[in-house]
Order: sequence, then C-alpha cells, then structure tokens
Amino acid sequence: MKLLLTEKQIRDLMPFYDRVKCAAIMGEPGMLIAQIRWNGDGKWWMEPGFLDHEHAKMITQKGQP
Repeated sequence: MKLLLTEKQIRDLMPFYDRVKCAAIMGEPGMLIAQIRWNGDGKWWMEPGFLDHEHAKMITQKGQP
C-alpha cells in the first residue's frame, strides 16, 4: 500500500530523511520508520523515527521468510 504525502508532510519528514542519507554516506545506513497510533476519539496518525544500522538490519532479517 502507498499513502501519498502532502507537501507539509514531506517538509516535516525531511529531517528524518536527511538523517538516513547522512548515515548512509558515513557507511552506517539506517531506516526511516513510522509507528501508527490512534486514540479513543477515532483519530489516527503516524509518528516517524530513525533506526540505526544494527536495529534496521535486525528488523529486516526478522522480516525475511
């Protein structure tokens, strides 16, 4: 599934994306992630984050069949 982002969402995510790019340049690629959350009022949102190389590698390997 793909969720299209608004211009504001893209601007808000750029610091996280820049961190991924910088980590890759330094030889320690990471992963941009998002946690989906909701509350009792029926509102849903995603909170972005960054995983370092070792954690991203572990999650990627665990996701393999």
